[in-house]
Amino acid sequence: MIPPAASICHAVPGRIRVRVPGMRGNQAWFDALCADLVRRPEFSVVSANARTGTILLRGRDLEPAGLAGLARTAGWFELLTDEVESATKATGRPLAAIMLMLAVVQALRGQVMVPALGFLWYAMELTRWEPRDGG
Repeated sequence: MIPPAASICHAVPGRIRVRVPGMRGNQAWFDALCADLVRRPEFSVVSANARTGTILLRGRDLEPAGLAGLARTAGWFELLTDEVESATKATGRPLAAIMLMLAVVQALRGQVMVPALGFLWYAMELTRWEPRDGG
């Protein structure tokens, strides 16, 4: 089985929040992952939220690079690197612009509720791929 893709939402020394969007809502997967993570000495606190698709990890010497290698070796998830995130961001920008233009066209045609709002929603979702400051 191919491990799911993950990205770091936020990281400070000793604390990392990881988002695994492909497993969002899969409580069994998060329960199994937490059970495996708590047995590892690297982590002092492990908390997962299947509804949001995130995992909060705390540990004494926890850092993103070390977590990426550990997660890959254990087969938990594949932590996206900056190159992959940059490619995703580069793909998302033109798609968001196209969706925004389609929303304007539909609004000008008077079809505001369903088509225009739908395109606007997709454009906003695509812009959420943008990395935030600090992680």
